[in-house]
This record gives sequence, structure tokens and C-alpha cells, in this order.
Amino acid sequence: MDDTSKCILSIGFIQNTFTGFLHSKDLKRQRHCKYYPIRFPCVHFPHKCCRNTRNLAWLTCRVSREPCKVDRSRPISRRSFCLLSIAILFCKFSSRLARASELKSYDYDVTSTRGPSQWGSLDESYSLCSQGKLQSPIVLTKSNATVENVSQSPFRLTSRHSKFFARQEPSLQDIIVIQQSFPPPSMEGDASLIDQNGIPAPAASIENTVSKDTYTFDHIIFHLPSSEHALEGIRTDAEMNVVFRKSSSRNPNYIYVSTLLRIGDYNPLWNPIIQLYSSFSNEDLSKKPKIDFDIGDILPSLSTASYFYYQGSGTFPPCTENVEWLIFTEPLSMGREQWNMIRCCQKVDNVRPLQASNDRNVVLYTNTDNLQ
Repeated sequence: MDDTSKCILSIGFIQNTFTGFLHSKDLKRQRHCKYYPIRFPCVHFPHKCCRNTRNLAWLTCRVSREPCKVDRSRPISRRSFCLLSIAILFCKFSSRLARASELKSYDYDVTSTRGPSQWGSLDESYSLCSQGKLQSPIVLTKSNATVENVSQSPFRLTSRHSKFFARQEPSLQDIIVIQQSFPPPSMEGDASLIDQNGIPAPAASIENTVSKDTYTFDHIIFHLPSSEHALEGIRTDAEMNVVFRKSSSRNPNYIYVSTLLRIGDYNPLWNPIIQLYSSFSNEDLSKKPKIDFDIGDILPSLSTASYFYYQGSGTFPPCTENVEWLIFTEPLSMGREQWNMIRCCQKVDNVRPLQASNDRNVVLYTNTDNLQ
């Protein structure tokens, strides 16, 4: 690098912020000004992170293309050197954090360098996305499933009318999720949502009658523009996951109750969901409605309807294999306008490619009396 291409880093310390520092012994010998410049040859740290001086109140950085001229007549105090070293380390650390955050970001574009086939290499915590043997989603077929009578199913769903709201989840690429809105205990008319211990009651819960584990409602999420699971090798127009989380576990386990959706007749049962999504079509995002409905009204019954069960994973990084999937065999109908509203508000595609089943045991809970 020749002299004309070297950069000069001018660092100024703001007098009003660090007056004690500006009146140090070394600086007293020199004429005070608002900024005291210290000149260095080209510094090997990412100066781009320093261009926004608002983030560091006491430090301003600017880059010049002038020839490098070191002013040796101005000594640097010990405190100056320490603060400068901290600034350099801060810039390096910020740059590494930014690069790490960029590497961990992912998308669902199969042609992208951050797409599903690359998830496992984006971060060490994502390794299961490429190395796991219990990954989801998969193809579900009745002929390859172990058939059990639905009356013998250990899963029992309990639900109640509750208030819900929708929000965008940054960790899921700003996908819209629906969560329960817990009122304060003193709110009149909502006493039924508070148990005898003063703890808000969940909108829904699933009990495993064999293991005695209880999973409480966490959120609802839609996958578009198609379903993630494939029934008999065919994907439908969307998939809704109602997510339940094991309440007493430091390392959480989940049950995903999944319903595949087909565009067809208008279904009034989806109106509460559509109302929540429609709030994102308004310019004023600060006004988010809270809609009252019962999750049990939009899901088929686990005690009578047919559904597949298998052990799998989350369908987005880090792809942890701690999910029990319950997928109903009969898709539900949704009107074209209803589907369009969800699609319009959730602009990001979030469908993961199908994964290998790896000879997993898939159970089909159904009414065995109706099997041919």
C-alpha cells in the first residue's frame, strides 16, 4: 500500500462528555479545542462500524484519503491509549457480532446460500438441520403407518374461550404468530381465566394420559404457500400448527397439532383468525385487536378424528428433535378470500422441503371399525 492510498484515522474526544479526561496532565500541555485529534497510520480494524458516531457518545471517527503524516510532537497519554484500545476492540467485537448474526439468518429459498439445504452449515447450533435423523416434515401414508384405534390414543385436548392477539416474530423471519392475551387478575369479567392460585389459565392444554405430562398452548402459526407435510405424497394449500409446550421442563418439549388446509368453501370458523391477520393489512400497526375464540372450535376432536402421530423436529433452525407431531388425516376447508388474507399479511414463504422418514414409526389413530 503506497502513501497516497493509506488512510488516516482521526479520533476526537468530545470535551463536554469526558471533561476529566480532557484535563489530564498530558492534554493540559496543549491548547484545548472541542476535538483533540490523534493521528495514526492505517489501522487494521473495520472502520465501517465507526461511521455512525451516534452509537459512541465520546468517540468520533472519520476516514481521510490524505497521505499518512504521523505527528510525533503530540504524545498520547496512558488513558488515551487505553480508551483507544477499548474503541478498537469494541469495533472488532461489533463487526464479529454483525457477521455472526448475518450467518445465522436463514430463509426458505432452495436456491439461496442461506436456504434449507444450507441451514446446518450456517451455525453450529443448526447442525441437526443437516445431521438429524428425526427431521420434519415428512410424507405420511396410511399404508406405512401402524394403525391404532383412536379411542386408545393417550392425547386429550382441553380448551376454553380466551383472548388472542397476533404479532410478528423476529426469530421466525417476522412470520405472524397468534398468542394468548393474558388479562391482569383484577380485570372484571375475566375471572374464569385465572385459577385459584392467581395464575392465568392457558387457552388450551394437551395431556398425555400415559406419561401424565401436560403441554400448554404456546402459539399458532401458518405455513404458506403450501402445507409442509404431505398426505399420501400430496401437499395442500396451507398448514396450521397449534403449538403446545411442556409446562414443567427446563429443556422444553413440544406437541404440534397440525391441520392441513385446502382452498374451498368459505368457513366461518376461520373468521377470528382472519380478523387477527387483517390487522396487519392496516397502516397503523399499533392498534392490534384482541379476539375471543376457542381453539377447540377450529380443531377436529382428538378423541374421534383420525390423525397421524410421529416423533420429529421443528421445521426451522435450529431443527431440534423434541417435537411430537399430531397431523389430522382430513384437510379442512378455507375460503379463497380467507386464504388470500393470510397470504397477503404473511408475505414470507415458510415451507421446508420434505425430509427423509428414516424408517420412523408412524402411528395412525383412527376408528378401526371403519377400516376396510
